[in-house]
Amino acid sequence: MVGPALIAFFVFLAFGVRGNAVTRGFSYTIMIFAAVTISMFYPQLFRKWGEFDLQRLIVPLLQIIMFGMGSQMSFRDFAGVVKMPKGVFLGLACQFTIMPTVGFIIANTFGFPPEIAAGFILVGTAPSGLASNVMS
Repeated sequence: MVGPALIAFFVFLAFGVRGNAVTRGFSYTIMIFAAVTISMFYPQLFRKWGEFDLQRLIVPLLQIIMFGMGSQMSFRDFAGVVKMPKGVFLGLACQFTIMPTVGFIIANTFGFPPEIAAGFILVGTAPSGLASNVMS
């Protein structure tokens, strides 16, 4: 009963914020929350489409996303990295020291099982979407 109520809340909230010019921009974000809520409470809807296993799309879609992000980088972006390498090295140091440490602290603070704790640390180590093209 919680799932449908939460889904309805997000959908109605998304349509409700459209009435105000200040909050209108949040409508799409709130609809994403509704979609995530649907997928969390009803994951079977997102596993297969007819006989087609949707998990087969993960790798090709990630490749398309990474290509799209990489194609948005200009030569000026690369020149900025070459001109100011200190910022890149500082970002690398923070990405691979501070972020995994924070993941480790969160995992230990909440007493997660080892599998979940390892996931927190790995997610902390993985670069964000914007930085992933620079790191790879």
